[in-house]
Amino acid sequence: MAADSIEHMDHSRSKQSYNRFTKLAPHGALVALAALIVLSAVLVMGLHAADAAQGGPTPTPAATTTPEDDGPLTQADLVWFTGNVARPNGMVWLDDLIYVICEGDKTIYKLYGTSGATDTYIYGILDAHTLYAEEDGDGNVLLWVPDYRAGKLLLITVGGVETVASALAGPWGIVPLGSTNFLISDHLAGTVEFISRTGERQTFVEGLARPTGLEYDGSLLYVANSGASERAIEWYELVATRGDEPHVGDVLVRGLEDVMALRIGPDDKLYFAYDEEGLGVIGRVDPAVCRENDGCGPDEIERVVMTDMDAPLAGLTFAPDGRLFFHERYGERLYWAQAIEE
Repeated sequence: MAADSIEHMDHSRSKQSYNRFTKLAPHGALVALAALIVLSAVLVMGLHAADAAQGGPTPTPAATTTPEDDGPLTQADLVWFTGNVARPNGMVWLDDLIYVICEGDKTIYKLYGTSGATDTYIYGILDAHTLYAEEDGDGNVLLWVPDYRAGKLLLITVGGVETVASALAGPWGIVPLGSTNFLISDHLAGTVEFISRTGERQTFVEGLARPTGLEYDGSLLYVANSGASERAIEWYELVATRGDEPHVGDVLVRGLEDVMALRIGPDDKLYFAYDEEGLGVIGRVDPAVCRENDGCGPDEIERVVMTDMDAPLAGLTFAPDGRLFFHERYGERLYWAQAIEE
């Protein structure tokens, strides 16, 4: 039953009870009843305010520990806010704002990073796991979105939604490559493609196992293989240009299940979300160390956040002050933790 129907029914029942009472009760009882109603309203408002204070957005960290000090953060260390986004599936930070994709109503929302206040940004996205945000020379925000369900790369501005490339099988991750190209993982095709900002396409990597998140540090590409535990994260040198043969990657991290989002933090470490016994975990490694050692295993991964949420986690994005934002995929609560010391 819809919430408004329940509310109407409760109101009707209250009105009927009040009418019956007024026929039987003396004037003094009516005064007492009015006082009781006012007191109840005050108590309810107080409870709502307390809930908001406990669960609402906070500009300073609730966590009193960081992974470097006392081991991984846990669910109790996380700060959450709803952001009025019912089914989020991917977000990115840009200039103190968080842009969040909502699969539930096919909308991108704009959230303020310290308050959680939410504005509707634009409609027209079916479902996307990641997005890339930038400003053009005039200060306008450009959002590049691989729409997984539509099979398209979209360019979104305040003026509308433009299709840049179509007929993709299942685009997932996106990173910029210079000023003219993107690298985009295709979860269903098992590839990473070059796609230019005008829509030209060429395969860069093929034969991957359900690739998801991508990250690029300016010279090396990192790819999450969600379907290959022993090649959970691979790395590739980008010394080649468009037109060369597809590359074969080296293993960066092995022995993890369902690696999803990747993000390089302000500390230059690689952060990633994965599945540990059904629960969502965020870990990190020093990519240089893993490359030197021909890959890192599970025992060499530093667990940053261990949650009580079902895997997979999504939407990893950093604020400059070291706050790491993420959420349970399609879960209405958005979370952050102070993953790095300021």
